[in-house]
Amino acid sequence: MTHELKEELVKFIYDTPAYGAIILTKMANPDPQFYNAGEEWLYHHGWSLILLYRIYRMILDIHRGYKEQVLWYNEIGDLVPMTGYAKLFLQIKKLLLWK
Repeated sequence: MTHELKEELVKFIYDTPAYGAIILTKMANPDPQFYNAGEEWLYHHGWSLILLYRIYRMILDIHRGYKEQVLWYNEIGDLVPMTGYAKLFLQIKKLLLWK
């Protein structure tokens, strides 16, 4: 697993207490009769907005890390500059034993 993916996984794990708090709040099921329509909608759907935003930020951070040039050994053994995406593709190719 590459450094960028490990970093995003750690960030996601750090967010689990927040997701747990959201789940506990939903399980407590407070009576939303005193909420206006906007607050009631946020109570029912706000957790999904938070989760979708976090997933979007993870994808964006991974993309920023992979689009930059890094030095890596190609199939021949030469040290060449390539993007993180190309490096990841080479590692997957090597893992699956493609020629």
